[in-house]
Amino acid sequence: MNLRFSLRQLLVVIAVAAVACAALARPSYLWHSAIVTATVIAMMGMLIAACVGSERARPFAVGWLIIAIGYLAIVLGPWTATQVAPQLLTTKALANLEARWHATEPSPPVFQPATIDYNGDGVVDIWVSEPGYIYGQPAGGSGTILWNVNTGQAVPRPAPAVSANYSVFQSTAHWLVAVALGQVGGWLASALARRQPGNPQREALPPG
Repeated sequence: MNLRFSLRQLLVVIAVAAVACAALARPSYLWHSAIVTATVIAMMGMLIAACVGSERARPFAVGWLIIAIGYLAIVLGPWTATQVAPQLLTTKALANLEARWHATEPSPPVFQPATIDYNGDGVVDIWVSEPGYIYGQPAGGSGTILWNVNTGQAVPRPAPAVSANYSVFQSTAHWLVAVALGQVGGWLASALARRQPGNPQREALPPG
């Protein structure tokens, strides 16, 4: 199977790598939002290409979407994020990378505790605690706990489980990993499509 890369694709990879280095060197909520927004826009573009793109563009778009969205579903999903994602090599590697790279200044968790004032009297009625988070380790905890600030007691009915609460660094990196894996998936899908019988591009491929 032969993988062919255009100059445009290589330039895109270099540009994404440069942005990734900048975002991870100085992790912040702004960088995290920028990466997430750019990735979502890329997903929309790939979805359009998969539906109405050229015969050559569709395999790449489909491969990109399957791998990128599949990875994000695993690391951010309400169940997979706490049961499957911590076992991934990428999750362990990113946690260790942050511990080494930003040991003296760890980035904060993405999700912050939330407060609720039901009756509007200015007194917090419910405090939603964030999922368990340990710096340098994959996010832990299977959900949130509702605390009544006035009584100091946990609310009998727990809050619905949420996705793992990664640090800003780790969450940003996971989105970047999804983009990178999506790119690889697109290249593989394109290479496989070119080898399908009846594909005009197949005639130009050398044997092997």
